[in-house]
Amino acid sequence: MLEFATIDVQCYNLDYLVVNWSILPTAEDITLYTFSVWRSESPEGPFAEIRSGLVNVFSHKDPDLALFSKWRKFYYRVRCSLTADAAQYVDSAVESNGTRPDAVDLEIVRRNDEILLTPRYAGVRAYVFLRKTWGQRCTNCWDAVKQRKTESNCPVCFNTGFLGGFYPAVPIYMNFSPSQEMVRHGGFTEQQVDDTYGWLSNYPLVNNKDVIVQDGRLRWRIKGVASTKKLGLVIHQTVQLTRINLNDIEYKLPIPGAE
Repeated sequence: MLEFATIDVQCYNLDYLVVNWSILPTAEDITLYTFSVWRSESPEGPFAEIRSGLVNVFSHKDPDLALFSKWRKFYYRVRCSLTADAAQYVDSAVESNGTRPDAVDLEIVRRNDEILLTPRYAGVRAYVFLRKTWGQRCTNCWDAVKQRKTESNCPVCFNTGFLGGFYPAVPIYMNFSPSQEMVRHGGFTEQQVDDTYGWLSNYPLVNNKDVIVQDGRLRWRIKGVASTKKLGLVIHQTVQLTRINLNDIEYKLPIPGAE
């Protein structure tokens, strides 16, 4: 059976909650398992199933809530079942929605979104690929004995060591600063470096080594994230980006709608 590593519940605004979970690295085929999401208003239950049939999916957006009450809390757990035998399952720990954004948080996020979504003003249509750091190990290059990858530019894991490498692209609007094109000299060689900065709102939360695609062709790797928080909630993300070399495997990541 698969084993849960984490479960957390994020509140980006008062329209929905996002339940995220992860599993420990495994050599098992995770497509043989099904996830379901359960919700309650008590940490001890009873829990009602609100989503089922999730295969190789590790997030659920729950909009069927009344989040405008200051005191109402929701509790979630996730069940992992063997698809061929639903009687074999394991439940995650129980997690609640915790802190929610106040009126100031919501107004800051709303203004950020308005700036980014205004045509020809600040935002540029882009996609973000969130890098996998857990789950099923690569079936092509992972050495289970040495616990490391055995080849570079692997087309199966995209150099992450985990099957698929990245989660499906998430469409976003983002502001990009002018890039800094530099040449670094080292001995008899030189390296062309193209770095820049950008910012986006609070969804999705990004991390180092995630990939951002601009204009369907320019691909950037995140090498630094600075988050602005209020009462522990992220309301603004500034990222440092470096342009990915054209021959790197990340250029094989598929963009939705592109051939």
